[in-house]
Amino acid sequence: MFETLYSGLPDSKGDTLPTSTRDVERLFLNAEVQNILYRVTKLDLDKVFHVRKQHLSNPVFKLMTEAELKKNQELALELAKEKLQMPPIMNQRKTISKILAHDPDLASIDMVKYVFTDISFGVKERDRFVVVREPDGELRYAGWEERDRMMQIYFPKEGRKQIPPRMFERPELLEEVLTRQNYEFVLDVACVQYEPDNPEYHRVVYRAYAHIEQTKSYDQLRSSRHFGCLTFYLTMHKKIDNLLVDMIQRNYLADAADTIRLYHIFHPECKSRAELHTLGTEPQALELVKLFAKTDSQKQGSLELALQSYEDLHEATAQAAQ
Repeated sequence: MFETLYSGLPDSKGDTLPTSTRDVERLFLNAEVQNILYRVTKLDLDKVFHVRKQHLSNPVFKLMTEAELKKNQELALELAKEKLQMPPIMNQRKTISKILAHDPDLASIDMVKYVFTDISFGVKERDRFVVVREPDGELRYAGWEERDRMMQIYFPKEGRKQIPPRMFERPELLEEVLTRQNYEFVLDVACVQYEPDNPEYHRVVYRAYAHIEQTKSYDQLRSSRHFGCLTFYLTMHKKIDNLLVDMIQRNYLADAADTIRLYHIFHPECKSRAELHTLGTEPQALELVKLFAKTDSQKQGSLELALQSYEDLHEATAQAAQ
């Protein structure tokens, strides 16, 4: 019923993604993109099931056979994969401004607006009619903020509040939380409070991503459901250099190569993709990163230094093993 047209996603410096040549929803749902984002997220069970603030309780111990232990480990792995399910990346929704009718006979009967909401059973939230009768007799579709308020009244979602958390309404509070590097908390709350095409969701989430990029705190989100979206954001904005350096320094060279493959999908006009044929049909991860450093990197010196350190370390390790 309501079409959404992507209108650019600003970061803290005012950068925006391309608006006419890209559809971020379609890119995000691309099977190859999803596979790459899942791989670079890295499934670390200790991080996925890290203990958050909770009420103290007595520990539970269970005696298991080898078969039972293996079965529970498989269940934990499946649960971890569910926890790493990324929030959807959607185009920013278009403003609703359609007027249905104007009835002068109803003007000035009351000084308040009347909102009429379809609460029929089994209707999708986006398909529900919500209309507003203005005091001057105008009948129009409800705006997104009005729709969200009505949906939360009639079909409340757990954890979502009618009045957003103060840190989302006061920039200085949000900056304070981000300075403490509580990134996962901010992103989790944003996912609960807003729909993924809400401009406020975009504002909060992309500010968090920009802060992570500024502080190079990528590992704070690694092995969480938000790391893939962070990688998507940085790759779309051509800001992957620091992320690549971080991956190389942590010995995640395959992840660095995957990120560059993602870069090639998003930016097929780039120089490294044009010269990819020089590496053969199946380029090695190290060679691919070197090619990117030589052609498309915005921080060539830092990336080449990280690569040199990586090669020196592996050469020393190989010599020690002999």
